[in-house]
Amino acid sequence: MPWWAWLVVVTVVVLLVRAVFNRWALAGFGVKPNLAMLEQAKGFMNRMIEADQLITAGEVGQAMLVLDDLAQRPELAEMPGLAAQIHLNRARVASILGRYDTALASGSPAVEFYRQAYRRFRSASNASNLGEVLQIVAQVHLRKEDTTSAIAAFKEVQEISRRGAFRQTVVRTEIELARLHIQIDDFDQGYTHAEKGYKLAHKWGMPDHAVEALDFQAIARAATGDYTGSKRLLDSAGAHLRPDAPLAIRAHNLTMRVVVAGAEGDLHTQVTVGGELLSMISALKTGRGWRQDQAQTILQFAAIEQQTLEASYTLADQGDPRAAAVFLDALGSLRESEIANVLRAGILDADHEAGSGLPAVMAGLFHQLAQIEDPDTPVPGSSAPLYARLETAVSARFRQVVQGSRPTSERLTPRHHYVQTRLIEDDSGSFTLYGSWEAPGHPAVLFTETLSTDQAEALHVVTGVADHRPPTSAEQRSASVRASTRGWSATKQYAALTGEDNRWQSLAPSLLPPELLDWLRSVPPNADDDTVPLIVFSPDNALWGLPWAALVIDDSGVLLGDRAAIALLPSSSLLRNQHAPRNTRSRVLSYLHGVDNAGLTAERTALSQSWPGSVDEADDAADLVNALADTSAYSLLTMSVHGDNRPGLAHSLLLDPERKTRLSAARMMSLNFPETVVVGACFSGSMDKRVGTEPVGIPSVMLCRGATTVIGGLFPLPDGPGTRHATATILSLFYALHAQGARSPWALRRAQLRWRAEHQSMPYAWAGLTVFTNCDLD
Repeated sequence: MPWWAWLVVVTVVVLLVRAVFNRWALAGFGVKPNLAMLEQAKGFMNRMIEADQLITAGEVGQAMLVLDDLAQRPELAEMPGLAAQIHLNRARVASILGRYDTALASGSPAVEFYRQAYRRFRSASNASNLGEVLQIVAQVHLRKEDTTSAIAAFKEVQEISRRGAFRQTVVRTEIELARLHIQIDDFDQGYTHAEKGYKLAHKWGMPDHAVEALDFQAIARAATGDYTGSKRLLDSAGAHLRPDAPLAIRAHNLTMRVVVAGAEGDLHTQVTVGGELLSMISALKTGRGWRQDQAQTILQFAAIEQQTLEASYTLADQGDPRAAAVFLDALGSLRESEIANVLRAGILDADHEAGSGLPAVMAGLFHQLAQIEDPDTPVPGSSAPLYARLETAVSARFRQVVQGSRPTSERLTPRHHYVQTRLIEDDSGSFTLYGSWEAPGHPAVLFTETLSTDQAEALHVVTGVADHRPPTSAEQRSASVRASTRGWSATKQYAALTGEDNRWQSLAPSLLPPELLDWLRSVPPNADDDTVPLIVFSPDNALWGLPWAALVIDDSGVLLGDRAAIALLPSSSLLRNQHAPRNTRSRVLSYLHGVDNAGLTAERTALSQSWPGSVDEADDAADLVNALADTSAYSLLTMSVHGDNRPGLAHSLLLDPERKTRLSAARMMSLNFPETVVVGACFSGSMDKRVGTEPVGIPSVMLCRGATTVIGGLFPLPDGPGTRHATATILSLFYALHAQGARSPWALRRAQLRWRAEHQSMPYAWAGLTVFTNCDLD
């Protein structure tokens, strides 16, 4: 054949290959043959790599942010293969976070794409991709306890794996099958799969998978009563653990050690390993970012937490100081606040990196929130998803900038009486309270109490947990409370606070140690502020809404607030180990708007009489926000407005009900506050009731942005003549006492005592106003 004929043949072949490549390889796998699309695809791939790196570092919540953003990109419609890979990764991360519906929603299109690719060309590569995404879907079914669907998916993975699969997929499948069979009590089969998974992981040099496989072998052995064999396997797993192994793998190994120690009655191991595990769980929770994911993480480990608290309490009662330290650390570890650390470090202040990376993400979220919530530029849509992303981004920003180089901090306690509480519900529905009382200069008093069903119900009622549909933000506002709510008077909580169901008031002997109650009873009635103690409570989320001051402490009806000043500490992260510089100015900034006019008039009069010539009242919401850019001229800010009970950074004050102008905790993160802040608004002191969630809201943010004391409302505050202007009257009394030099917790206590002496004493009228502090008090 002449040379030119060969040239023609080669040219035709090249053109055919190119056409096939463009039609099937590039288009089929998501990249169109143009440079712009290739560059865009490269950018998306880099973001996926970034997400993988975040997962490896434990920043699962932040990785989810990246993948959520990628999955919403409209350009992916032209890149089906790349879209499938993004959905695969998103399904994997959503599964880690327990967002199983999201995981299935992303896993399904990925499965469909790779199935089609596998049917077109049954290559080892296509088989590996399909096997990987099917395995993720199977894991989700297993976590949802849909055993039938999980088995079907795993069988398909095994069938496909015969034509080729990623080694990780093969090993992972054996481990997940071990989990499945153990879950249905087929321990022998579970052990067999775990053993096979270990052998393959060891053969292929996969130490993290080897550890998991050994852990599941240990679980299977322990389930049959072979604790010696189980501990041997756990020791072997520990030997395989890399120093930088993912937190989840290390936590799983420690969990099994605690479980086996509990089965054998080994209290010392339960305390030592359990304490280490709870610290790790706290870090795992933090990496989840969003509060719902945090709550699910804590719920998964509730039994381990209770086991560690029980063991440490028992040994501490026998005189073991190490066990007592573990008990105290465990009580506070789940309320650590990364967002508080962000604000205290000033990371959200002017940032030279704001054009890229995480600061740019936060800047974009702030902008979107402003568009939705600004009445002058309304944008349709819900702000809730934006707040969820913002909390994750802010928490991640702290760890990105500060935490990596921050040394382990010593445990700080207030310079006043300090009470921590944790209420845990076990699998049988029984509730146990764990707590501690630390008096200045004295060793901690640890206590625990199993609550009766009636006692637990009473607590759930008064804290609002029992109300399945608590008051929420609404267009219609009640005229009798300072909140944008409706239906408040129909709630069980309202009934408890107005005396219809006062069971909760008699619970002090079950919620506090007898030593503390005996000491409080010795405080003289009508004692001066120097004699009256301050008790700082740091309860978990379940008890956050409890009006502690209204608890009865003796048979004569004396209340806790009669013998002590009360304050709440949202998180030990807010504590300072030294005093902040004091502002010597004494001017007051006020914003009184939207609630009962007669009450506002009373407050204005009290302010002007208490600080004559030194009160600046903001004319409108914009004026207030502008003033909060620099509050160095003020020692007190007071805001009497409507509030709402949206949790987290969405927690808001309704500055102008007519224009629907809000000031959220998110916006407060970039503002500044004077030392004392009074927020006479309903729910202004509320927190997310889900245990383990980031303890952030209006008080937390203010305490991190200059305030040392915040007075706010735990529940809807009474407003108007129907309650004799209770809130306005108590605040007016507070202003006068505070101006005379009384410190905020003691001033509020005295104002409430005077109200009770002269008016009705039901807790609804007076106990909602509560002090929140970082304990930086003179």
